[in-house]
Amino acid sequence: MRHVVNLTISHRIPRSLKFLLPLLFLFCSTTSLVIGQVTDTVSGLVKATGHPVDFLHMAVNIAIDPYKGSVDGEVTHTFTPLRQQVDSLAFNAVDIDIKHAYLNGNPVRFINNGKMVTICPSSPLLLDTIDSLRFVYRATPPKGLYFVGWDDSTGRARKQVWSQGQGYGNRYWIPLYDHQNDKMTTETTVTFNDHYQVLSNGNLVSVHENPNGTKTWHYRMDHPMSSYLVMIGIGHYGIDSLKTPSGIPVHLWYYPDQKDRIEPTYRHTLEMFDFMKQETGLAYPWDSYSEIPVRDFIHGAMENTTATVFGDFYFVNNREALDQDYLNANIHELVHHWFGDYVTARAPVEGWLHESFATYYAKLFEKKIYGEDHFEWMRYQEQQAALDAARKGTLPLLSLKAGYERIYKKGSAILGMLSWIYGKQSFKRVINYYLTQHPYGLVDTQDFYRAFQHVLGISPKWFFDEWIYQGGLPYYHVTWNDSTNSNLTVVHVRQSTVDTAESHLFRMPVDLEVHYHDGNYDSVKTWIQNASTDITIPKISGKRVSYILFDPCSHIIKATDFPRSLPELEAQASSARFMIDRYDAIKAMDSIAVGLKLNFLISRYHTETFPELKAEIIRQLAPDSSSATLNVMQQALRDSSVTVRLAALTAMPKIPDPLRPDVEKMLTDSSYTVIATSLVRLVQSHDGNLSKYLNETKDVNGPGHMVSILWNEINVQLGNEYSLHTLVDYTSSSYGFQTRINAAQVLGQMNYLNQSFAGSLLQGIATANYRLAGAFRDICRHFASNDQKMNMIKKVFRDSKWTKIQESRLKSFFESLPKDEGND
Repeated sequence: MRHVVNLTISHRIPRSLKFLLPLLFLFCSTTSLVIGQVTDTVSGLVKATGHPVDFLHMAVNIAIDPYKGSVDGEVTHTFTPLRQQVDSLAFNAVDIDIKHAYLNGNPVRFINNGKMVTICPSSPLLLDTIDSLRFVYRATPPKGLYFVGWDDSTGRARKQVWSQGQGYGNRYWIPLYDHQNDKMTTETTVTFNDHYQVLSNGNLVSVHENPNGTKTWHYRMDHPMSSYLVMIGIGHYGIDSLKTPSGIPVHLWYYPDQKDRIEPTYRHTLEMFDFMKQETGLAYPWDSYSEIPVRDFIHGAMENTTATVFGDFYFVNNREALDQDYLNANIHELVHHWFGDYVTARAPVEGWLHESFATYYAKLFEKKIYGEDHFEWMRYQEQQAALDAARKGTLPLLSLKAGYERIYKKGSAILGMLSWIYGKQSFKRVINYYLTQHPYGLVDTQDFYRAFQHVLGISPKWFFDEWIYQGGLPYYHVTWNDSTNSNLTVVHVRQSTVDTAESHLFRMPVDLEVHYHDGNYDSVKTWIQNASTDITIPKISGKRVSYILFDPCSHIIKATDFPRSLPELEAQASSARFMIDRYDAIKAMDSIAVGLKLNFLISRYHTETFPELKAEIIRQLAPDSSSATLNVMQQALRDSSVTVRLAALTAMPKIPDPLRPDVEKMLTDSSYTVIATSLVRLVQSHDGNLSKYLNETKDVNGPGHMVSILWNEINVQLGNEYSLHTLVDYTSSSYGFQTRINAAQVLGQMNYLNQSFAGSLLQGIATANYRLAGAFRDICRHFASNDQKMNMIKKVFRDSKWTKIQESRLKSFFESLPKDEGND
């Protein structure tokens, strides 16, 4: 997904499936049909979850008490058996108190073991019938449904309720079939305080005012979806309602006190719908679309059908958008409404059918907005992420442990290779067939494979075997030889794999270009599949080779060892038509002494326009202290690109005196990240002017209060302890979890603790936000070696009131500490 300040957003990689029914059905019937795993005997992968009925409709009706964190509800499931008879039926329901259960309107016996609730009808359910089951229940969900801001006694925090279903969260607040391989229509009815707004999936059918100061919102979905995509979002919001050119209603939710953030946050949203129609040949397949920002969202964003939820760290104004905008996450989640919501993978192991496709099309949309150079850079980053993952192990894309780098990044690059190999228009036809053959249905990788067979009349088994079903990546060792008297250029390619544990070789078509000093070039495409391959390129006698490109524009995920001389690298960096090939040449100069490349790099800096390429030049020039380099550094500090300015700020070992005025001006930069970085560098290099620097940045905040936290940290070092109170306040529930984590880490580094901070640490550990809880646990463990501080933390724990869930989480934390660190 995306990255936020001090936080990597890696949204929604599902965990391993867990099923807890080995003995339960003994109490119902010896012929019960257990919901369980189906394993592919060839691959050993968990392919799907068995279910004896087809769920047709789910109607949820809930009333929420946010102060108690409780849900009182009813849910009615309508379904039809898939077997001749079904003796019992189990639903996921974690720690939900089931008050009553009614089958077809009549009470039915049920067993609730705290993980699953199983109904035991007096007579079997029969094939070709339609049945309904209604649960009346109460839940106090420890996760899945989140109550944010209600524990803030100061009233500063936004008060919200929002859900996160993927990752098996909905089973904590709805008794349901909580697996993705069955799809149903839904309706959600929510009763809540009438001062708030409520969002759920589908179209808003009605809003009813109740006499007790509440309203009841009723939403309905007319097309089927998987139950993990059911959502609710509640808070104080305004709604900006628009329509796409094709007439789809789009509702953009926003904070009423931050209307200036609507345009920069949702910029280009309407364009995305037509873009996806052009790319897939299928118009947006749902009736409406909404987006809602929420506080403390534990991921980046989530593609709940027709109602995307995203962390309000993406709800940015124009200035904050310089450091991080919502564009990529925005299009990523919309793409899921084709890949993930419309066609849904049968099992989590097929997650690449969701995330790789969403990442791929988001990258294509950014190409439309930002251009070819930006697109090449995104693809390069994907390939580097895939390489990093391959060096750690050779898991295939189809693995529950594949991880973010493979499921998102590598998978996206793989789709790009398919489009490159078979052609963009052919690939589009395959995608259209794949989607339209499974409307609102379930798919697996074989369905995608069969689309190639049907549309193009080919069987790309070789590609799927190499890139999807197997792990590892190709490693190419490239050399070449030539002479002015020869009519041939010979390129030698030796192939191995990135991880030597993988013995298979890759079969891939590779483009090769031989560029000559006269500006012309010859090109050839050849299949490389052996351990050693020689490629010969005929040429006109007497032509001199300037440089050679192996896989120009870098279409293939690979590691490449290609030794080249400085003149070759300079020629490639000067004249290669693709930015990424010029970047490759500059990057390859990194090990060359600065003096040998100085003039060339300075010349390229003035010629190039792409920020990352200019930043790489700046990094390589930084060790040099000549006046020519200082002049380039000064220009970089004044560059219009945040990327280039940051590169100049961070690359210099120390800020030289001639550049000090330029860096001081950056304390008022448009980018908050640049301000924070320049403040750190100035403190490191010229601490005699701390008071001056602090005065210039006194009222600057930034996302996650990043500048203010840094400011107060420095101010404490100057002896102004009143800043400690500000830092402690930032750790409280009045602030978002990023602010809390950043401030708490600063206080932890200072080894500072008081009762307020101790209370904030405990409250954070007790939350369902695993990022906040994990960071605060680490800080508490840091204090655990100090008896005085640990006793303070334990006293605050004893003297405070906690809910049962909070108390359980805190006791679990204390029990995890070594006996001599925090335990009596």
